[in-house]
Amino acid sequence: MGNMRSYLQPEEVLEKLKSIQLDLTESVYEAVKEVNKIRSQGNTIYRKSCIADMLHDHISTQVKVRLECNNLDGLIVNTTNQLFHIKLKDFALITLHKLDKKTLRPPKPDTGQSLIFEKQGDCFNHREKLTNLYFGFTLDTTSTEVTGIYILLSVDGVTEWVLDLLNNTSEGLGNIDFPMNPEPVIAPVKRTKVKEGIKIPKNGENQLEG
Repeated sequence: MGNMRSYLQPEEVLEKLKSIQLDLTESVYEAVKEVNKIRSQGNTIYRKSCIADMLHDHISTQVKVRLECNNLDGLIVNTTNQLFHIKLKDFALITLHKLDKKTLRPPKPDTGQSLIFEKQGDCFNHREKLTNLYFGFTLDTTSTEVTGIYILLSVDGVTEWVLDLLNNTSEGLGNIDFPMNPEPVIAPVKRTKVKEGIKIPKNGENQLEG
């Protein structure tokens, strides 16, 4: 974090999100409940990518309705070029994503806009030094139950910190159980097999038996 500009840190975000944190978490739970209800009707088996899209749409709608009802000053909820985002006054721009359960990373950026966001650039010409944050959720293996809701800061592909909204912890990466790096594979030492029938005489020269 040494060369970072003045990005928001976890404690600051937790403080600034106090007024909307419950709306964010409840939106995720309510959306999952709605999608589960849709999945239970009929015999359609949805692919995970389809479920993720459904959840994104339902969460976006829930968040938009709830936050706009609050009528908070400086809060803008919008969708630009299919990217749902929340602008919090002059300090943060937040986008919504389903996160990888093991790494807590969002999908790799696949558009120019998402690349700019990931590099902490100005996506929508706000002309303010906003901190671009990911608002994300994780699901169980059946994609029917919420296992985590997080806010995280990523700078050019590197996760700087993760805020656990469900447990209200803001210690950063230390409070997340990331998978351990695999142990390096050490190649076995090759042993040279001594040919049978060779004797090493005292003078050091090899002599074949027989």
